[in-house]
Amino acid sequence: MYVVTGGAGFIGSNLVRGLNRRGITDILVVDDLEQGEKHRSLNALEFTDLVDHRDFLARIDAFPWARSRRSSTRARARTRPSAPAAS
Repeated sequence: MYVVTGGAGFIGSNLVRGLNRRGITDILVVDDLEQGEKHRSLNALEFTDLVDHRDFLARIDAFPWARSRRSSTRARARTRPSAPAAS
């Protein structure tokens, strides 16, 4: 499955369109869906589901691959040296 964040916007919907042209339809589109009209750019496209970003973030830990990636990303962020202060 592909996850396209910002998928209802101009760039994201074109990413979905490009995946569709390659025969890929197993796509989860994630975006801010508070504006009801934002999904119009997706009307002619094929995808598995359209999810508001808040719902996606609330449920992401249900996926085993997401838990392992998020914890390793957090660990790298803690161990990464801070940038030198600007003079």
